[in-house]
Amino acid sequence: MNRRPLPRKGDKNGDLEPRGDNYVKIDWESFEKWLERDYKAETARVRYSYARKYSSLLIDGDLSPLLRLTPEKRLHVLKGLSALSRFLGKRDHFRALMANYGLKWNGKGRGEMIIARLSREPDDKAILAWTAEAKGVLGDLGLFVDFVLASGLRLNEAVGAWNLIIRLGREGRLNEYFNEKTGALEHFRFKKDFIRRTKAVYISFVPEALISRILKEGKPTTKDQIGCRLKRAGIRLRFSDLRELWASKMTRFLRVPEIDLLQGRVGASIFMANYYNPAHIGDLKERVLLGIEELLGLQGG
Repeated sequence: MNRRPLPRKGDKNGDLEPRGDNYVKIDWESFEKWLERDYKAETARVRYSYARKYSSLLIDGDLSPLLRLTPEKRLHVLKGLSALSRFLGKRDHFRALMANYGLKWNGKGRGEMIIARLSREPDDKAILAWTAEAKGVLGDLGLFVDFVLASGLRLNEAVGAWNLIIRLGREGRLNEYFNEKTGALEHFRFKKDFIRRTKAVYISFVPEALISRILKEGKPTTKDQIGCRLKRAGIRLRFSDLRELWASKMTRFLRVPEIDLLQGRVGASIFMANYYNPAHIGDLKERVLLGIEELLGLQGG
């Protein structure tokens, strides 16, 4: 991080001033380094910025100002304060504060989210029409849309995987990432890029023909570059919809634990952490590739 918020007036070291009975000395430099170990650079910068600006809310135990923020900004502040609470060993205190003020990460309870999803009309045709429009606007990056649709990855993960395929391919080291024997991109070999505190992805089965096209036609890109191109054309980002479409269509070919594994939702359950091993499922790759073939075929890819 190149820029760091200035300490408050009268607080030369950036530590919190006493507020009543509350006084917490925060080593902001150590917090910054702590963030950089667990998050990507941009995410760490945002977490740090919001945590430092709103740290007094955590220390004072008053989250009421967050209720007046927009949902998007409130979420950024909550993520920053959550990281700071873990760093300070006050995670339980922060969770209790959120509960006391009725604050939720997504603004909706799990039940409400399920009902909203079930009530929504299927929009597969609109999503697939979007892929064609987006590919036209992205031009030389149009193949990236097919890669997201085939892998079911989050946008950040897809960009990282895309760039890694191209870089290692150019260096003659693709075998360090793409396992030709299993047909899988082995993200777990690059923990810093794909294994994060809150989100992680371990493997993705991608058709070898698509990998070959990326090596031949693909160019390195960034999330911002893709977003800017679409925004200039008046097209909103719908990569999360592609991820949802992937998961929904794959239920015809895969079991739920398999979908969760491939989309990076491996939870902390005893079964997933200690027993579930896709290596024991010989036809997993074949079933995934059948699903991908159908998905790409739906949009003429």
